[in-house]
Amino acid sequence: GPLALLARLAAERPAVGRPMTETRHRSPVAKALRGLTIAVWCLCALTLAQILLYVAAYMRPLGFSTEAASTSIGRAAQATPGPIPGEPMRRSSLDEPSPEEMVKEASAILLTQWRRVNGEPREIVTEILKHRPGTTLHYSVGDEYELAGVGFRHEHASSDGNVIFMEGSPAWMRSAYSYHGERVAAFGDMPLRRLRELARSAK
Repeated sequence: GPLALLARLAAERPAVGRPMTETRHRSPVAKALRGLTIAVWCLCALTLAQILLYVAAYMRPLGFSTEAASTSIGRAAQATPGPIPGEPMRRSSLDEPSPEEMVKEASAILLTQWRRVNGEPREIVTEILKHRPGTTLHYSVGDEYELAGVGFRHEHASSDGNVIFMEGSPAWMRSAYSYHGERVAAFGDMPLRRLRELARSAK
C-alpha cells in the first residue's frame, strides 16, 4: 500500500543522491587533470619551438660559411694573376698544342738572349725565327725585349734566353719558353736548330 511505497522511496533516495555527491567530488579532479594536460601540451610546444630555433641557429652559420667560402674561392680565382709578360711558361702536354702547331699558328717568333748591359741583365732580340707577311712587328734584331720587368730579369737571367711566340697584328706575346744550351726543355729538349727548321717551313 502507501506505506510500502513511501518506504521504498526512502530506501532509494540515498542511491539517487550518491552520484551527485561523487560528481561533485570528481569535478575538481577533472579540472586538475585538464589543467595538467594543458600544461603538458604547452611544455611540448615550447620544447619543440626551442628545438626549431636551435636548428635554425645552427644551420645559418653553415650556410653563411658555405657562401663565404664560395665567394672567397670566386674572388681568389678572379684575383689570380695571369702570366707575367715575357715570363717563360711551363708547358703541359694536356692543354698546350705541339711545338709544330705553335710554330704554325704564330704570326711571329722571336729568339732572345740574356746579356749584361751596364751591369744589368737585358733580354736582347737575337733572331726573328718567323715573321708572317703582313704582320706588324715592333721588334728588330738588337732591340731589347722590354716586357721583362726588373725583378723578372734578375730571376730568369740564369737561362740563355727565351723563345717568344707572338700572334696577331700588331704581334703580341702569347707565350715564352726559356732555353739552355741550345735546347728548349719545355719542348722535350728540342734543339733550336729543329725549331728554326719548323719556323722556316711554316713561313
